Amino acid sequence: MDLVHLRAFATVARFSNFTRAAERLNLSQPAVSGQIRALEQELGADLFIRDGKKIRLSDAGAQLLGPAEEVLAAMSGFLEKGRAVVAAPPSRVRLGIIVGADLMRTGGILTRIHQEAPSIRVDVQQGLSGWVTTSVRAGTLDAGFFLGPNLPSDADAVELARITYLVTLPAAWRDRVEGADWTDIARLPWIWTPENGSYPHIVRDMFAQRNLSLTHITEADREETIVTLVASGVGACILREEVARKVADDHRVVIWEKGRREVPLYLVTKRRDRPDPAVEILRHAVLAEWGLA
Repeated sequence: MDLVHLRAFATVARFSNFTRAAERLNLSQPAVSGQIRALEQELGADLFIRDGKKIRLSDAGAQLLGPAEEVLAAMSGFLEKGRAVVAAPPSRVRLGIIVGADLMRTGGILTRIHQEAPSIRVDVQQGLSGWVTTSVRAGTLDAGFFLGPNLPSDADAVELARITYLVTLPAAWRDRVEGADWTDIARLPWIWTPENGSYPHIVRDMFAQRNLSLTHITEADREETIVTLVASGVGACILREEVARKVADDHRVVIWEKGRREVPLYLVTKRRDRPDPAVEILRHAVLAEWGLA
């Protein structure tokens, strides 16, 4: 059954006149008559009683007019909704990552979102943990990752995992590391990072427990830069265990095994009076990728 035929039926019934119905439909009168005949043949019943130039609904036509109008209204609503969906801009969420996209499992998260809600666009920005919480609080990020022991008390966060960090030193310092204690390691020059990152808080917390302070010889804000500096003999640092082991296997650094610290990794989202569907989809994708949903 063709919707064009239903529309012709409803229009003729409204005007009780083929000519006026044809004008409304921008068709010729014979075309409208042909559509009505085709519908009547398909139904096996006359929809109109023709009396000269006058027409009126038959009993069958009167019973079928309501359902026909319901179908046409449903189709009109569907088309209106479809146009709105096409015209509406895609939802956009902003995710802040730290350290690296691989550690944050960013690829898997974005794949999950695309499969569940293809219209959602995720903008990924990278920075330090302190920048993430500040940006989420300010509303310039919708969600982000935070690593470290210094999570702000007002953060809306869920712990995803524990990341192990190791004290790592230049390979040329191997003799200085053997048999060293915390005091010996604290006396070495240290590579530092900006204070709004997690690194200073992790390292400071490790040594403050032993009433020790450190000397900072230089500052860098990217893990790959820190790796290059420590491998070049500039100073000591902490690195993620998988990174430290890999560089140590290349004989570029040496690991001080006593200097081990597990650090919580969080997903931080902005507190909202009303849930944002796109942000909730992002949050669920992150939790699912980390095996928590």
